[in-house]
Amino acid sequence: NKKIKGFSIQSVIIGSVIVGVIAMAGIAYSWYSAEESRINMASQTLKEQILFIESQRHNSFSTLEAWHEAGDGDEDYLDEIILNGGLSQVETKKIFRDPSALWEIRQVNDQTFNKSFYIHIETNYDDDYKFWEKVLKKTGITENYFNLKYNP
Repeated sequence: NKKIKGFSIQSVIIGSVIVGVIAMAGIAYSWYSAEESRINMASQTLKEQILFIESQRHNSFSTLEAWHEAGDGDEDYLDEIILNGGLSQVETKKIFRDPSALWEIRQVNDQTFNKSFYIHIETNYDDDYKFWEKVLKKTGITENYFNLKYNP
C-alpha cells in the first residue's frame, strides 16, 4: 500500500479557480485604469475648450458658428477647427471606440443661456455615448449645461 504524494484533483481545481479569479481581477483593473485615463483625457480637453470659449467671449458666438460651418459635410473638420486657432487636438482613437466618431462643443447662442454649451457627438457605438456621460460627471459641470446629442 504505497501512498502517492501529490495533489488531489479537488485542490488543483480550487487552486486554478483562485488563479483565474486573480487574473480576471488584474484584467478588470487594467481595463478600469485605461477607461479612467480616457475619461481624464476627454474631461481635460473639455475643460480646456470651455475655458477657451469663455476667454473669447467677445467673438465666441461667431467663432463657434465658423467652427460649426467648417464641420458641415466634412469628416476631417477637427483639423480645420484647430487651424482656426480654436480647439486643442483631440485624439479621437484614444477617446472613442469608433475611429470615425466626431464630436464638437458648441455654445448656445442665446442671452438667457449664454453660459450653456452642448456637445454634438456622432458615433456608431452606444458605449461611446455612455462614456461621455461619465466624462461630464468627471468634469464637475452640472449636466444642465450640456445637451448630449447622439446620432448612431
